[in-house]
Order: sequence, then structure tokens, then C-alpha cells
Amino acid sequence: MLSKYKFITYIIVFFVTIVFITNAFCKNSQDNESISQSSGFIIDERGYIVTANDFIDKLSSIEVVYNSFVYEAKIIANDATAGLALLKIEFRGFDRGAFPVLLMDDSQLHPCDSIRIVSCSIVGEIKKGWFSNIIRGISNSVNQGNIYSINEESLLLSATVNLGSGGSPIINNNGRVIGMLKSQNSERVVEGIPVNRLMSFLDKSCIAPSCGYKVSNDADVNIDLVMKATVFIKATTKYQDAYLPNPCAIPGVCGK
Repeated sequence: MLSKYKFITYIIVFFVTIVFITNAFCKNSQDNESISQSSGFIIDERGYIVTANDFIDKLSSIEVVYNSFVYEAKIIANDATAGLALLKIEFRGFDRGAFPVLLMDDSQLHPCDSIRIVSCSIVGEIKKGWFSNIIRGISNSVNQGNIYSINEESLLLSATVNLGSGGSPIINNNGRVIGMLKSQNSERVVEGIPVNRLMSFLDKSCIAPSCGYKVSNDADVNIDLVMKATVFIKATTKYQDAYLPNPCAIPGVCGK
């Protein structure tokens, strides 16, 4: 029979081996994946979300944080030319009623018009429970500014935003969406996509009534609803072995 001390030694060695193998596996997994974070906003009460296209890849696994809960999202449409993507999250057992929806406003815009940008960002450490999908550490922020210039393709804004705020709704003083923030490569140049391009993308991407956005030029939308309908998005792209160089493809290697 094993002595008590030998038994304890074997248990310690076993757990150390498990930890070593797990860490090695996780490191290799992390080396082959890319993680991007952005914002987006709900445009249909059934869970359709608009966001920036450039961080979404065909191999991406998309997670959406809404009301502190994590949802798996499906890519419905992805248009690199428009710079837009359409996602869909599904109701679950704890959901009640419909998702909050932001209204589009296609009224004419002018330079110097006041705007607000609502985005989601990480505050401190993201925490996720072992036995639930409740997540903490994400909050909304509102940045004020003005329209600097406008054309059919883009909005140039005089505003300060955090890097990684792409996909955030740009709203007017009435809380209605007039555009969407592009992913920012600089803190000085803030650019958005006008609402008309956004609606054109949705018209092409959706077969009514699969996802129907709402347009209003007179309704007031409370800022609290805007913040609730703005979500945090995490895209994880895992690169398969096909992306890695194959040594056997080199002449003279592997017996060739």
C-alpha cells in the first residue's frame, strides 16, 4: 500500500501536470486567435443589431453583451464596401418582452448640428460567473460634439471618442439615430456613416419583415433607452492550421 506521503506526492504531481498541459494548450489557442471589440445598436425588437464591418470576419465568433447578459450572435449581412454589418441575437428564457429599439431620423443634416455618440466600453475587469452568463465591467458613455462636414458618403464630426468605439450610434438632440460611428484609427479624425447609407444597407440586407428599422422625424427618444439599446460586441477570429505555413509543401522536406 502507498504511504500517505507518497499518495499526497502523486496527487500534487498529477495536478501540476494537468495545469502545465492546460496552460500550454491555452497558449497555443490564444496564439491562433484575434479578438476585436466594438459597439453596436439594436434596430429591431427581435434582436437585429447594426455595427461596424471592419472587425467582423467570416470566421468570427460573435458575442453581444446586452443588459449584462452575454448572447451568441449570428452574422446576417456583412458589407465591406458600406462598412456595415448586421447581427442577430435570440431571445432566451430570462428575456421578457422585446428588445429596445432605436429610431432612425432621415431629416436633412447641417454643419454645426449638435450630436451625441453613445458607446460601450470596458471599465475595470470584465467578470463572468461560473454558472451564469451574467457579465460585469462594461458601461455606456456619451460624448457630445458637432457635425463638422457632411456628404453622401460620410459624416466628419467634431467630437472626442475612445478608440474601439466603432459601431456606436450617432444621435441628434432628440435621441434619434442620424448615423453610425466608423472604427477610429485616430482620436483626432472622427468619422461616421450617414443614416441614409445605413438605411440603404438595411434595405438590401433584410427581406421585410425579417428585420424592420423604424424611421421618425418627430418622436423624442430618452437617452436612457438609447444607452440600453447600445450593446458591447466582441468578435473572436480563430485561425485554422490552413493559415499556417506547411513545411511539407517545401521541396526536399518530408521525403519529397
